[in-house]
Order: sequence, then structure tokens, then C-alpha cells
Amino acid sequence: MPDLAGWLRAGLAMLCVVAAIGESFVVQALPWALGVVLLELLATGRDSRGRLAVLVTETGVVVAAVLSTFPDHRSLLPLLLVPAFRAGELHGVRAGLLTSGVLALAPLTAWLNAPNPEDVSVGLQWSALALAIAVLGAWGSGFERDRHSGAAAAREAGELLGRLQDLAKELPAGFDVPAVSEMLVDEVLRAAPAHRAAVLVRIGPDEMSPVVVRGVDRVPWRDPVTAPGTAHRAWIGARTVKDVRRADVEGRRRGSAMLVVPVADRDDEVLGLLVLERLAPRQFSIEEVASVERAVAVAAPRLHAALAFVELRIMSEVAERERLAREMHDGVAQDLVAVGFGLDMVQRQLKARDPEMASQVQEVRGQLNHTLRDIRYSIAALRTSVRPERGLGAALSSAAQALGPATGASVSFSLKESPFRLPAHVESALLRLAQDFFADVRSAGTVSRVHVVLETDAPTARLELGHDGPHAWAPDPAFATALADLGGSVAHRQVDGVWTSTLSVGTTFGERPSTPDGAAESTGTNLVTEVSP
Repeated sequence: MPDLAGWLRAGLAMLCVVAAIGESFVVQALPWALGVVLLELLATGRDSRGRLAVLVTETGVVVAAVLSTFPDHRSLLPLLLVPAFRAGELHGVRAGLLTSGVLALAPLTAWLNAPNPEDVSVGLQWSALALAIAVLGAWGSGFERDRHSGAAAAREAGELLGRLQDLAKELPAGFDVPAVSEMLVDEVLRAAPAHRAAVLVRIGPDEMSPVVVRGVDRVPWRDPVTAPGTAHRAWIGARTVKDVRRADVEGRRRGSAMLVVPVADRDDEVLGLLVLERLAPRQFSIEEVASVERAVAVAAPRLHAALAFVELRIMSEVAERERLAREMHDGVAQDLVAVGFGLDMVQRQLKARDPEMASQVQEVRGQLNHTLRDIRYSIAALRTSVRPERGLGAALSSAAQALGPATGASVSFSLKESPFRLPAHVESALLRLAQDFFADVRSAGTVSRVHVVLETDAPTARLELGHDGPHAWAPDPAFATALADLGGSVAHRQVDGVWTSTLSVGTTFGERPSTPDGAAESTGTNLVTEVSP
């Protein structure tokens, strides 16, 4: 069956029959009108080539109808609109303009046979209307395609998410990046024994994160993205690289063997690296390299899916937080600002006539200012999140800067980061714990000094949160559980009236991650800032 536009074109064709009644021309007009309606019905469900053939045929029929009846009869001139509308809707503006130009030749040619100024005017009017209808059809078609493309994309997304849910149940580790990486390392170490192993994944434009590290408590190699070396060659060349350093040569890796295999998706884009190292100059054999490459090839699609799932989840969380922040800023915050302006006006008017009442209004204004500060801090907290392009250090720095104005406390922030970023789930967990600490500081109301210290040496981290409030911070049980699931711990102490809570991930509290023999020292970021209210 024709769509709405098809029925509209058929209606235009039958309108000619109604117009022909006034000219006593119904019998002659009816076959032409029915011919156009039949072509509209024949075009239903055809492909683009079939629709183009119908358009050409319909244009020829309309030109023949106008040439054979105009200017003696004008009732068939509305037929000019039908192919013009069809051309614009189905084939675009250019096809609509071309078809309208061809159609305009019909009344012009007919008029040349019997020139009459009035006929010229009528023919030009209908030709111009056909041109306008063609443009309108093209515009409406574009709007409809956009609408349907959005709906189709939503349906496809729903189907994909449903399929994704089914696949997650079938995969051994689901879409958990650490679990998939742990399984890969276990299989690889069985095929090619090594003293140290790690899976490094790309977490930002130029940043890597160690998802799994074995045989050492920190990443002992240079950053493969920026620092030259074996891992860098594998990253840049997207190929397996191995080398051996004899014990009698100089360098941090003397007396060791290393194998680096890139983990790539189906488009050969490198997602990360699998790194193996032996603390002896015994090269990885051809058979071992082949086994490792096979294991990586099998695990790569699962790791790709897991990373994509994490990115999708982060995108949805960020979008929701941005939406809430925007609604709070444009809604309740703006309304309270307007109320504050009104209170200021009332207070100024009462100042001379009723000072006591003006003082009470001023107190209400102070309470309103405090509420506005809380709302602005909540908006800032919603907009503070860990993203691929924004790590934990940047997120905590923004949160610390917003805490001072919100509480009136003096806030100091110290940051020391290694070249490698923490895994995304670790960064998110530590940020949630820090935000819970900041909420506790705000609710205390008596805190004058706050200090935050973050040291990361991926995959280990130490986050120190301190304040001079009356009691120690007790983390939300859900956040504390998340920290425990990461193998982390939290310890509290009080020195000179300052409560300090230290969160450790990947290492025991108080124990600084050691530098393995022959490893590169951390060359990360050091930042100390003071934030005053």
C-alpha cells in the first residue's frame, strides 16, 4: 500500500477529475488521472531503480496529458505537482528541480501553439507551484529520514544491548576487564613461563593502564606510548617484539628476556599490550611465541568487548550526571538566586522602617546563601568524574577546589602520579570514597583544615584524606566494600587534632611500592596546591 505521501499524490491526481467537472471534461480527464494513480500504486514497495522508472513514466504521462489538453482545458494542470512531488521526496532536491523544469516545458510548448497572455500566466503559476512542491517534498523527506534513522538507531541499540546481555552470560569472565586479563595471563604463563607478566590497556588518548600485573607490585617497564624500548616498538609497529639483554651489558634490563605482544581488535587497532619478562637471558622460543600469540588472538575479542562495555557505561554515567547538574543549575539554583534578589529588595526597604524585621530577613538571606553554596557544590560534584581523557588526579583536584568555597575550610591537595594510570574501576572507586569523605566534611560544619594526598604508582595507589574535625571519617559501607573487593584497606589515625584516613590499593598500608631490580624509576606528575575559601 502507498504511504501517506503516495496517497496525497493520488489525491492530487483525482483532484483534476473534480476540476474537470466545471469544464465538462470529466470523460477525457479521467483516464489521465487514473493512469497517474495506477503508477503511484505500482511504485509501492519497489527499489530505487524501480521508483526511478516509475518517475520517468509518470513524468511522460503528465507531459503528454498537458500537451494534449492545454490551453483548451486547464483541469489537468494539477498533475504537474505529482511527479514533481515524487521526484523531490524520493530522489532529492536536484531531481525535483530537474523534473519540475521538464514539466514546465509542457504548458510552455502548448501555449506556443495558441499564444494567450492569460494562458501564459496560468502555466507559469502551475510550473512555479510544481517547483515549490518538489523542494517541499525533498525537505519533508529529509526530516522523515532523520526521524526514522533515530528510531532505527534506537531499535538497533536495544537489540544490541539485549544480545550483549545474552553474550555476557555465555562468556567465562563476562565483560569484566580484569577477569578477562587474568585469564589471559594464566593461559600465557602456562604456555611461556616468565617471572613477570602484565596486561596494559589503553585508557586514554596517550595513556596506558596496567589491568593485571604478576611477579611485581608495580609496572617495572617504561611507558610504551612515549618512552623508547621494547614495549614502545611493539606499540608503534603493532607487532610482536622480543629481545634478550646479556648479563654483561649495561642498562636496567641486563640479564633478562622480554616478549611483548600487541592486543588488537578486528580492525587491527591496538587495544593494549601483553608483556612477559624473564629475569634470565633465556630467549622465548618460536613455539612459545606462537602459543602466546594464539592465546592473545583468542582473548582479544573478549577484551575488546569488555573495554567497549566499560566505555559505554562511563559514557552513560557521565551523561546522566551532566543532565542532573544541568537541571539543578537551570532549575532550583536559578530559582533560589531569584528568591535571594527578592529578599535583598525587601531587606533594603525594611532597613529604615523596621530594622528588627530587616535583620530577620538578613538571617534568612544568610541561610539561603548557605543552601546555594551546597547546591553549587553538588553541581560541581556531579560534573566531577573519571573519564578516559580525565584521570583520578584531575578529578580529585577539581573536587578539592570546589570544597573550599563550599565549606569555608582551607584545603591542600598534593598529587604524585606515575606515567601509568590506574585501572578505570580503581579510579572510580577511589573517587567515590573521596567524594564520600568530602560530604562528611561538609556535614561536620566545624572543619577548618583539609588535606588530600594522592600517590599513584600503577597498579598501586595511596590516598590520604585528613581534616581537623571532631571525629574520624567513616566511609559509606558500600564504598568500603568496593575498596575491600579491590584488595584495598583503610586506616585511621589522629595526630595533633587532625584525623587522617589513608586508603591503600595494591599494597599494605604504610608500605611504599618498591622498585624492582633493573626497573625504571617513576617519572610521573608532582603537584601541590592550596585552596582557600
